[in-house]
Amino acid sequence: MLNVIPVPDGFPARLREAREALGWSQAKLARNAGIDKRSAGRYELGLVAPSIQVAAKLATALGKS
Repeated sequence: MLNVIPVPDGFPARLREAREALGWSQAKLARNAGIDKRSAGRYELGLVAPSIQVAAKLATALGKS
């Protein structure tokens, strides 16, 4: 059985807005957060939700809490 994490409401849009506010590509976000570029795109599209650990990496890279 897969352990599916629901995507929080508004998360994909907030992630994209934060990335774009810094002028970053998805590739740059992925590099700075230490994650796979494809995963960054999937998070922004709302196809999958990041784990708590990955969400923390994204927040740190973007300077968010």
